[in-house]
Amino acid sequence: MDIIPYGKHKIEQEDIEYLSDILRNKWLTQGPEIEKLENSFKKLTNAPYAVAVCNGTAALHLAALSIHLSKNDTVITTPISFVATANCARYCGADVDFCDIDPETYLMDFNRLEDKLKTTNISAVLPVDLGGLAHNLSELSFLANKYHFKIIEDSCHAIGARYQSEHKWFHSGSCSHSDLAVFSLHPVKHIAAGEGGIITCRDESIYKHLLRLRTHGIVYDKNFFVGKELHPWAYEMQELGYNYRISDINAGLAFSQMRRIDQNLKTRKKIAKIYRESLKDVGDLTFQKEIEGQENAYHLFILRTKRRDELYNFLREHHIYSQVHYIPIHTQPYYRGIKEISLPIAESYYKECLSLPMYHSLSDNELSFVIDRIREFFTN
Repeated sequence: MDIIPYGKHKIEQEDIEYLSDILRNKWLTQGPEIEKLENSFKKLTNAPYAVAVCNGTAALHLAALSIHLSKNDTVITTPISFVATANCARYCGADVDFCDIDPETYLMDFNRLEDKLKTTNISAVLPVDLGGLAHNLSELSFLANKYHFKIIEDSCHAIGARYQSEHKWFHSGSCSHSDLAVFSLHPVKHIAAGEGGIITCRDESIYKHLLRLRTHGIVYDKNFFVGKELHPWAYEMQELGYNYRISDINAGLAFSQMRRIDQNLKTRKKIAKIYRESLKDVGDLTFQKEIEGQENAYHLFILRTKRRDELYNFLREHHIYSQVHYIPIHTQPYYRGIKEISLPIAESYYKECLSLPMYHSLSDNELSFVIDRIREFFTN
């Protein structure tokens, strides 16, 4: 049996043919594939606006800049995420605080969050749809209106996830209850662009700001010039921006794969169901809780066991490369150097969590092999 990783991209022949056409045309960057990708995300999420950038971290950074975070601000996020979620606030000079997680969903605990909001002036909250499980953002939106903060939804795991509010379904990234949302197009995610990211938003002024920020802060439309330079080649850099553009090659690969997103999600949910049914009575295993009204897009399949380290090593001996998501951000040396805090639920979760192989090209034989080895470990 070849190595079975925790995540893996899948490139179809139609992706290769689509990219071949891009390589033959005149655009490799700043061409028509960008808008096609953005439109596909607007259609999927029902968000009013979408902006494609070079990776998920750039998406987080620009989202933070677009709401004008600065050194006078404090942001709250979850400790159970990749460090980029917190780092985007630090890039802007803002302080970062962390809210502990719910012990069953592993998502930010909004009750604990409100306890913090009562005593701390917060500018923004960044919830993370860990593993693909959508937050019910209508609950967070209620708190945002009450305590006056912005919401940037980190949906990097959650392309296609949904939540229900007042008998209506909303997609992660719709921005119906948030100011912005970000997605990652990293190879282990649902849509593999090589590298890429998407920002969705609901406010036109934020959308236009994002377009400037991803291209050095430059404006090309003379109708919006501040000065009087009107030569045909004229442009204005109106603020400090970045080169966060995505190429047509990456955008085209992502767009090609977006045409299969429904099947992709269906396969991941099928794999998750098989894991749950096959391992429900095995050892001390527990799984990320399924919540009525909150759908999981299953970027990850997360379980917990007190024998995590032993199971990790046993699986690796059998060429199954599971993974741990994540080392709590607040325990990283950089963040400990800013402030030492204790988040006992997140720290307990970290000692027990393990992500099993989850990708839409995982074969039935590979899936059975993973399940059999886990059962073997606990039986012996």
